[in-house]
Amino acid sequence: MADLRAALTARHLRPEDMVLGGLVESEAETMWGVFVNRAGECTVFEILRDGQVVRWERVEDPSSLASKYPAINMAVSIATTQKL
Repeated sequence: MADLRAALTARHLRPEDMVLGGLVESEAETMWGVFVNRAGECTVFEILRDGQVVRWERVEDPSSLASKYPAINMAVSIATTQKL
């Protein structure tokens, strides 16, 4: 989880303002997933074993992520309606 926190802080984002909408880790210890901010904006990421971020991109339509991240709609709801 330290790599996730480091990826956020390197982009001047506060971890406490984000919800993790999905996370997958491969056998090679590569992580990929999606963060959701309080505005409901989704950012898809991929982090290599050494902590290097190789993908960081905003996704306009969160529902397009539902097949890969089934909890994304719930994460958006939590991020936008709950006090984090």
